[in-house]
Order: sequence, then structure tokens, then C-alpha cells
Amino acid sequence: MTWHADQTMLGRYVSGDLGDASVLSIEAHLASCLQCRGALPSLVDSVRLDRVWVGVRDVVLAPRRRGIERVLTRLGVREDTARLLVVTPSLQLSWLASMFASLAFAVVASRMFGGQNLPFLVVAPVVPVVGVAWSFGGTRDPVREIGRTTATGGLRLTLIRSVSVVATSIVVTALLSIGLPRAGWAAAAWLLPALALTMLTLAVATAGVATEWAGAGVCAAWLIALLAASGSDPLAAFGPRGQSVVGVLLAMSTAVLMIRRDALETQ
Repeated sequence: MTWHADQTMLGRYVSGDLGDASVLSIEAHLASCLQCRGALPSLVDSVRLDRVWVGVRDVVLAPRRRGIERVLTRLGVREDTARLLVVTPSLQLSWLASMFASLAFAVVASRMFGGQNLPFLVVAPVVPVVGVAWSFGGTRDPVREIGRTTATGGLRLTLIRSVSVVATSIVVTALLSIGLPRAGWAAAAWLLPALALTMLTLAVATAGVATEWAGAGVCAAWLIALLAASGSDPLAAFGPRGQSVVGVLLAMSTAVLMIRRDALETQ
């Protein structure tokens, strides 16, 4: 023989007046009692229920768009692409603030470094690499699982986020480079290495290496290469010969990424 909840208790359950222990007991009973479940609809305020369902439907079907998302759609970016961009970890305020602070520190260091741009040229190419690595950093990515199980993931998601992060990094870096002690082409020598290192990070990721580790390895290799190439001239790596080597690296990394793009689709 089993007990049944009376109308008074069911009414209090519907209105939310029961304590936690009683709620758990009622819900455990409702899971197996057809009679008590059948008594619930007459106790529910239909107007309130309709209002709740309308709210749920609006949230699911038409989630509130952020300010940046609205700006992107007005600029012609597709709604689904704009949604992918606004949830990118490397485009959040915390990352942008950290990037700005790091580059500003590099500008100050360059002005104190005998009027040379070296500190800035060393740091600037690393910024987009770290940003791209952070964009796919495990649990920090709010759409990680969705991206892995839909056609939006893989190469398309990688390129969308990488391009947006690199573009944002380039804009911020270019603006801060105005404060360097030596302007002109010397102040823009970071651009080609930034593109090459970012593409190299993505190429390494096609081998199944996590983007965080790929980015860390590329940044370490960058610093080692700078030390090895400096010799008597600290800026040798940013001269014509160094830029030529970086250009070749960019072309090779791009080729590897295109050839092995299927590896990103199946990760």
C-alpha cells in the first residue's frame, strides 16, 4: 500500500511553499505515482505557466545579443559567426587588457633600452600566438564541446577565431607602436614574425598537439632563435635576411595547415 499527497500538500508544492526535504519527498513520489501527477495540472496557474514557457522559448530561440555581437552583425558578419567570435576567450576584456598592458610595458622598455625597439619587437609577435592558443584552451572555451560535435568546429572555427584574434592583436599593436622611439619600417618589423608564428602554431596543432603547448613551444623557439641570430647586432633577426627567413616559415606553415586541415576536422 502506498501513500498519496493530498491536495493541500500538492498545492504548497506547486506554489513553492514546502521545505527542501518535503520537496524531495514529493518529487520522488511523483516519479512513480500517476495519480498524484494527474492531480497537478489543476493546481498550476495556467497564466503563470504560459508566461514561464514564453520566457524559456525566447531565451532558447532568441538569446540576448551582446553589444559587440550587434556591431559585428551590422558590419555584415553572419549571426552564427558573430556569436562564435564574442565567446572567444581571447576576445574577452580580461585578455584584451592583459595584451594592452604587456605591449605598453614593451613600449616603455624600448624607450628605456637606449632608444632601440628591441623589447617591443620581441614581445609583439608573441601576443597573437598566445591569443590563438588561449582561444582553444580547454575549459576556458564555452563552446568547446559544441564545436567538436558540429560542422562549425574544426578548420572553420579555428580560422574564424584565429583571424579575429590576430586582427585584434595587430590593431592594438600597431596603435601602441606609435609610441616607439624609432618609427618607420623598423617599428613594423614585428608584423611578419607575428603572422608566421601564429600560422606555425596552428600547423603544429594539426599533429594533435594542444594549442596551449603548441603556442608555448613556438614562443620558446622564437626566443631561442632571436638569441642565436642576435650576435653583435640585436636587431639582426628583424633585418632583410631575417624577414626573408620568416617569410619562408610563414609559407611553409600555411602549406602544412592546408595539407593537414583534415586533422583539425577530426580532433
